[in-house]
Amino acid sequence: MELDPKTGKQRIVIDTHKLNDIDASGIRAQAKIHTRNYVGKSGRIYVASKQGYPADGENPWDYPGGYVMHYDPKTDTAHSYGMIPFHAHGVCDIVADEDRGILYLATQSDADRQALWVRYDIDSDSYKMIYSNLSFYGQTLLDREGTAYNITEDNRIVSYNPDTGRVRVRPMMVDGERLTNDNETQRGVPTWIVTPNGAHAYLIYMSEPTLYRIDLRQDGGSFVVERLGDMLETDQRTDSRCALSMGPDGRVYVVLSEPNKTGFGGHRLHHLTRYDPKTGAIDDLGVLAVKNPDFANFKENRGWHHGYHTLPDGTLTPLYNHMGLWMGSNGDAYVTIIYPYSVLHIKGVAKP
Repeated sequence: MELDPKTGKQRIVIDTHKLNDIDASGIRAQAKIHTRNYVGKSGRIYVASKQGYPADGENPWDYPGGYVMHYDPKTDTAHSYGMIPFHAHGVCDIVADEDRGILYLATQSDADRQALWVRYDIDSDSYKMIYSNLSFYGQTLLDREGTAYNITEDNRIVSYNPDTGRVRVRPMMVDGERLTNDNETQRGVPTWIVTPNGAHAYLIYMSEPTLYRIDLRQDGGSFVVERLGDMLETDQRTDSRCALSMGPDGRVYVVLSEPNKTGFGGHRLHHLTRYDPKTGAIDDLGVLAVKNPDFANFKENRGWHHGYHTLPDGTLTPLYNHMGLWMGSNGDAYVTIIYPYSVLHIKGVAKP
């Protein structure tokens, strides 16, 4: 979708089935675009599709594979690179190194619970496996030299040099101990971003409020990771979903939710928080509240409209899951909410 924040108008710019001439339903359908929108230097927006959840009686092996695509706003055209050659795998992340003509894909299969890190060369229309035990929602980062990074299934950093083909897998160490993500810690899905100069990365996990910083220039046998602090002071289990972004003011912004234990209403509360690299200060900017609650019809029993709830004073606030945060260059914040799939616009959060 394309949304004009000035007018509120929106339109479809990629219809996956139409673009790829697909006539399929059920588990064979391209059910969703689950990738973050990656904007290349050219302005092209790279995305890819993946499978949905199998209904009763459906076999996840029947999913043929995801499609890689881009949309070019300059020409208002969409382009497909075709289906990936990994049967039953959808694509959950895509990053473009346009200088080298490379797309990095993170795939996942519900059939065998395998996640792959793959290189696609545009000119030769060829795929190469980089790493086969990726985190199930792995996300590629590119540093200033063009080296690519991802996180493995056992929570190590895997790096790939596209010029030499060298692959390195190194643990993350915090205060002398390995940063794990196993059945005991249950930190959940990692989300990370690279700083504008390509030298550092910020990392947060879905089920832990702690923010970490990683110097990508390290060349030792492990990555020494800096623990910056908890983005929210709470003894509850938090939830942050692809909601980590840097503002034009150089500060780091995170949305995360927690169970509402305030005694004022119930369910969950979603907080917008901020970390200042210059001072080390962490601020809770408050709970997301919708000032135009009539943006959707919540009175009728409509499907998939159950993602908001009303506090005792009448404030409408998100209930279940946010699905992303992006800080605009003008300092505004945009948060997506899943039910109904909607965009919240928060003005003037991060003035440069």
